[in-house]
Amino acid sequence: MKIDNQARLVKSRHLVVVKNGPEYIIYHSLFGCPAAVNAPGLKILNLFHKPRCPADIKEKYEIKGLNHWLKIFTEQHFLVPEGTNERTKSVSYTHLTLPTN
Repeated sequence: MKIDNQARLVKSRHLVVVKNGPEYIIYHSLFGCPAAVNAPGLKILNLFHKPRCPADIKEKYEIKGLNHWLKIFTEQHFLVPEGTNERTKSVSYTHLTLPTN
């Protein structure tokens, strides 16, 4: 997946962050995708607390490996295009029911 530097991305409203020692466990509450991330990685995510395009981030900050981080974060739905309704995306799940008799 190639990152469009002009596309406005925002941190998912469904992102859950849990501190775990020196790093953080992050996951998407609708899609799962748990990942361990260090503090610099979390700071990158938090730069997108409001919609921004990667070009703006690259202009204001010097972040080594930014494209790599953005690729992972968008593939895991931690960063989503502005205006995305994440609830309408297809989610795979197992339907479990107990016998009634």
